[in-house]
Amino acid sequence: MKEKYMIYSMTGYANRSFTIGGKIFQIEIKAVNHRFFDFSFKSSDEIKSIEHEVREKITSKISRGKIDFRITEQTLYDEAHNLEINHALLIQYTNLIEQVRQHIPDSPSATFAEIMNLPGVIVKKSANLNTIYPIMLSQTELAVNDLINSQLIEGEKLKVVLLNKIELIDQILINIKKVLPEVIDNYKNKLKTKITEIIGDCSINDVRFQQEFAYFCQKIDVDEEIARIESHLKMFINLINGDGMVGKKIDFLIQEMHREANTFGSKSISIVTTNYAVELKVLIEQLREQIQNIL
Repeated sequence: MKEKYMIYSMTGYANRSFTIGGKIFQIEIKAVNHRFFDFSFKSSDEIKSIEHEVREKITSKISRGKIDFRITEQTLYDEAHNLEINHALLIQYTNLIEQVRQHIPDSPSATFAEIMNLPGVIVKKSANLNTIYPIMLSQTELAVNDLINSQLIEGEKLKVVLLNKIELIDQILINIKKVLPEVIDNYKNKLKTKITEIIGDCSINDVRFQQEFAYFCQKIDVDEEIARIESHLKMFINLINGDGMVGKKIDFLIQEMHREANTFGSKSISIVTTNYAVELKVLIEQLREQIQNIL
């Protein structure tokens, strides 16, 4: 069970080794980011039938990501230790040899080596799947827990990066609010100066000019965009400090923040605010890239 107030990366790795009988088994799990759940299972044909149970154990704890699960095995002893005699078949062979001798008394006796080399007399020991499967599933569960712990470690590193980006965005918003009144005043003065140069100062109706400029200011007002980005930032922080799978929710927030930053940029009336708009979009894009790896 995942602890509260943690975020988890989709990137993780775990491996476990254990011995059953004369074999060493190794479970290896690799996880990377993916929009959905994508699972691959690799093992020998002998234990392929365990795939369904393994998948269930993983999906009970992980809902997104590309998961590569591999089980490898290695024999502890040399090949001779892994052989046994098929006694039933050996008895059948010896009975047949005896029947032949009864019909052909002068036939040469089969040697020990010849009998042992007959097909199927010496076979590899068959695995006791009833013993292997419960242990393997138990070790799989431990490996999945190890994977989740590694995702937590990666998630906490990612959280630091995200909070740093959020602080930078917040600082840009503070800077924008500081310079915005001056930017609007400067634009107003430039606009009035240009009009004066064209039609002359005496022709300007100051009241009409103020009305038109007020109307224009409504069109370039960015207070709403700034407020929305600030609101999204607060929700972003709440999500990464909260519980559960938050990756998709944060992804939606990033899209909204990017939309507001674009609108802010389109309303820019100075190189200062344009530069801030570019910085905002760069940081939001960096956030978007990072959160693709959050569960």
